[in-house]
Amino acid sequence: MRGHEYRVSEAYAAFLESELLPYTEGRYRTLAQREARGVMGASLGGLISVYVALSRPQLFSRVGGQSSALHLEEARITGLLDSFRARTTFYLDVGKYEPRYLPTHQRIVARLNAMGAPCFFQQRAGGHNWTSWRAHLTDLLTSLWRP
Repeated sequence: MRGHEYRVSEAYAAFLESELLPYTEGRYRTLAQREARGVMGASLGGLISVYVALSRPQLFSRVGGQSSALHLEEARITGLLDSFRARTTFYLDVGKYEPRYLPTHQRIVARLNAMGAPCFFQQRAGGHNWTSWRAHLTDLLTSLWRP
């Protein structure tokens, strides 16, 4: 189920847009505007976060991915980048011990840089695990939410 929902799922993206965001904004004191919102995740969560941010640029101005499984849907992500024009800040990282993740990250980051999109990228010493992601969560948050 998790793999189906997070692997560039249009149904999940539509749920986030039409149900989860309206529910959250109706129930909690939030700033209901693109500039105040970010989306982030690790692994498949990073993949769906990047997809949602690119396919629905009106929703999020910040997107973060840790060890994002971008290699699984590189063609779709690249296709979305072809027409992407929204001002969005990106944070992406990948671990030294995740060799199959690195080449796609490097290509996507190069593409974002060529487009002039603010993008912080780092290859960290860790692997594909919560310990590594947690250790760099501060990097992600401070990169995306600088004053």
